[in-house]
Amino acid sequence: MHTKGFDINAQAPDLGGVKYEEDYIVNSRGLKLFTCKWIPENQEPKALIFLCHGYAMECSITMNSTATRLVKAGFAVYGIDYEGHGKSAGLQGLVEIFDNDYIVNSRGLKLFTCKWIPENQEPKALIFLCHGYAMECSITMNSTATRLVKAGFAVYGIDYEGHGKSAGLQGLVEIFDNVVDDCSDHFTTICEKKENKGKMRYLLGESMGGAMCLLLHRKKPDYWDGAVLVAPMCKIADDMKPSPIVISILTRLSTIIPTWKIIPGQDIIDLAFKDPEIRKQIADDMKPSPIVISILTRLSTIIPTWKIIPGQDIIDLAFKDPEIRKQVRANPYCYKGKTRLRTGYELLRISTDIEKRLQEVSLPFLVLHGEEDRVTDKAVSQQLHALASSTDKTIKMYPEMWHGLLYGEPQQNLDIVYADIISWLEKRSTLGNSRLEREHKHENDRSLKD
Repeated sequence: MHTKGFDINAQAPDLGGVKYEEDYIVNSRGLKLFTCKWIPENQEPKALIFLCHGYAMECSITMNSTATRLVKAGFAVYGIDYEGHGKSAGLQGLVEIFDNDYIVNSRGLKLFTCKWIPENQEPKALIFLCHGYAMECSITMNSTATRLVKAGFAVYGIDYEGHGKSAGLQGLVEIFDNVVDDCSDHFTTICEKKENKGKMRYLLGESMGGAMCLLLHRKKPDYWDGAVLVAPMCKIADDMKPSPIVISILTRLSTIIPTWKIIPGQDIIDLAFKDPEIRKQIADDMKPSPIVISILTRLSTIIPTWKIIPGQDIIDLAFKDPEIRKQVRANPYCYKGKTRLRTGYELLRISTDIEKRLQEVSLPFLVLHGEEDRVTDKAVSQQLHALASSTDKTIKMYPEMWHGLLYGEPQQNLDIVYADIISWLEKRSTLGNSRLEREHKHENDRSLKD
């Protein structure tokens, strides 16, 4: 711990025999929490006292006099600033209920689920989070959930198979339709609970999670009241997509060696060198020889999980804020390996399919995209807005912003994005919709028959 000898002297001049220390810990949701302790010097404490401060308060200053008196009486005293309080991380003043659990899907895999609920108030609506590829809910999307709870919404999340704290080979999406079924089953179970029947229900997804939202809507076209699509993966950006030849090979190999981590992402050469001729010369020099390719092809049946062809680090492309990049890399629940062959094939397959069927999107939606996004194609978000059959559709394009609009931008940019999201949700939650009217009518008709 780091020891400071400091401002408690100003509040309690006579501090003889009191030693003060402070530190930070990281909780299960990745938030840094401030901790402190006051201990008697040169004597064994009689007992340990743990301080719990009040709402909107903190430990190190407002409870310092309490701690000091207790230490002088021979006790050791420990304190912590809650999330959203004092020197701890989190949205200031927010008190929420966070809970998590595991469910078992139809394939027998345990999937991690979590929820954030406003305390002491009925939620305005239900929001269902769909995270991006290689990400998870409880840590990387905690800040998103916290903002939404602060605005009065209940938020629910699930880590997909092979992602986060859920079971499955990390980073593997074997059949994307199965993952859609998992999310649909869990989310609809929550919606159909008696206490939630009369509440509006919205999907919120980023990147691959945006694609998930659209596929959930396709599965149950009239079920969801709306979706917030953040840089949705309706098409992988050309910068990130393998060449047509590689896609053809990938399609054939994906059924043979689905877990192999060999998907070539865009080479760093394309980002580093402006002159196309220089790029070609360097690329030719780095290309494997036909003999090497032949050997790799033969090895594919023997060592299917080898990490052979390096791809570009998507973290560097997605998140503008260097601190967030560090946090994502340090998060043990985020997959940071090379894209697995089967996963790459599935992402290409579903994004291509969505791009061809944009006109089928009929639910109300807000689509958000950074103008400088190099992971998913902003042009297809614009096409989605233009082609979708929905009568309630809004698009927001953000100049100079990147792919990670929910947590990868500087704070001032995040404030702009969340203001747009919350405003859109609040407006529609207040108005209600025809789905609720239909359900209420159906309930009334059934009660009359009974």
